[in-house]
Amino acid sequence: LREAHRDMQRRLRELEELYDLRLSFVLESVRRLLSATGHPEVVEPERDHAIGQLRELDAWHLRRVLEIRGAYEEAWKPLERDSVAHERAELQSVLERAAAVVIAGGHVAVLLNRLRLFGLKELLRDKIIIAWSAGSMVLTNRLVLFHDHPPQGPGNAEVLEEGLGLCPGIVALPDGAKRLKLEQSDRVASFARRFDPDACIVMGAGDCVTWDGTRWTAPDGARRLQADGTIESVTEW
Repeated sequence: LREAHRDMQRRLRELEELYDLRLSFVLESVRRLLSATGHPEVVEPERDHAIGQLRELDAWHLRRVLEIRGAYEEAWKPLERDSVAHERAELQSVLERAAAVVIAGGHVAVLLNRLRLFGLKELLRDKIIIAWSAGSMVLTNRLVLFHDHPPQGPGNAEVLEEGLGLCPGIVALPDGAKRLKLEQSDRVASFARRFDPDACIVMGAGDCVTWDGTRWTAPDGARRLQADGTIESVTEW
């Protein structure tokens, strides 16, 4: 199982490199178009089409990821293996006694892989969950990696994986004020339009948003990226 999982991860890394190669060109065209001037009736349809191409690329990449992961799970059926089932039973026993579950940060891909390996989505479905940083990201529908100025050079936000989907309708951006160039309206606009209708929420120290199974609330306000390149404080959506 370990070797099969490593082989799957190698395939996913190779796919990610190809996706990033394509993404660089599409994102650059989107950013240029969002800052372009001209008659709105001429420029806006081109912007919409470019955003659509970006969204289509993200969706294509996510489908490919699910194909590779699906083939691995179909061939190996991790949850049916004795070694995994034994550990999952122990986890289930602990979780049944827990009033709430806390999911902290760390390496987001490793965290998601371990939660998925032991089928934690089903075990957590009816639990109160408190999460932050990478822990909040893995609960969403789409796990988006983002950093406008990483140490190795310019970065492109990319869809890494399908998350657990326990907290839908949001793209969690922990430390977003540090990682994103929020002062650049074209970048804010492209990010918001790219992941619409999900709300792109910038979160920092002390920020809190809550999902009650129907809607999101943020009594003290949450910073949401807007399609026009601005950032709005919202209390519910």
